[in-house]
Amino acid sequence: MSELRILVQGTLIALLCLLLSFPPPATASPLRAPASNGSCVAYERGALLSIKESLWEPSVNLSSWQGEECCNWKGVRCSYKTGHVVKLNLRGSAHNCFRYPAYRV
Repeated sequence: MSELRILVQGTLIALLCLLLSFPPPATASPLRAPASNGSCVAYERGALLSIKESLWEPSVNLSSWQGEECCNWKGVRCSYKTGHVVKLNLRGSAHNCFRYPAYRV
């Protein structure tokens, strides 16, 4: 396995964890989903799909991770107010199923 590929995958996962650990500032309106509908935020959907791609068998454990509305995906919880992902539960999905040993949990 290429060390560069492992580094890139690890960086993506670390960035998603960092992204999800801090709420966005109130002044970050261009990146916020509309407060009225609670729809999935596009860049967060992309980050979730990157995690899905890094798993051995994403179709088995994350089969609901399809379409535009990531707030309806199994294990993903979003704020109804902002649409941002506020909780990610991969229990039963991510246990020892990452493609690279560096990502095993």
